[in-house]
Amino acid sequence: MIRAIITAAAAAVMLTACGETDISTDKDTASASTPTTTTVKAEKERALFIMGESRDGDVILDDTSVASAEFVSYKNEVGDGPFYGVLITLDDKGRERFAGVTRNNIGKKISLWIGEECVFSPTVANEITDGKVMINELSYEKAYETANILNRGGN
Repeated sequence: MIRAIITAAAAAVMLTACGETDISTDKDTASASTPTTTTVKAEKERALFIMGESRDGDVILDDTSVASAEFVSYKNEVGDGPFYGVLITLDDKGRERFAGVTRNNIGKKISLWIGEECVFSPTVANEITDGKVMINELSYEKAYETANILNRGGN
């Protein structure tokens, strides 16, 4: 089972299922150069943050709450890599909503869906107040594609 950690100020979320990802906020994460080729999903495939692991859960936020999504490349603590991910920054409204949802749902799952695909599904460990989420250990293509879809904001 793949596990992951989101750290944000005094916040953490554990990933337990639903994708090949590891998530955390890390100010030391460096940006990678833009890939020249990628498969980008259709415009109609919106990104949604949903309560629980099911696509049918209550929608917390949609991609219009994403202020930015940055494709990143990084190395782990022992220097292995490169690994790829996406640093998501929520807008003010999204940050406030996400802080409230994480505060009131510790121990429950929140998942990110793009179209019919679950990108990750962490269990909330603490309130996340800074509106920053880092999704780690994606493939190069998946990280780039996810950042592009989130940056479109449903447009």
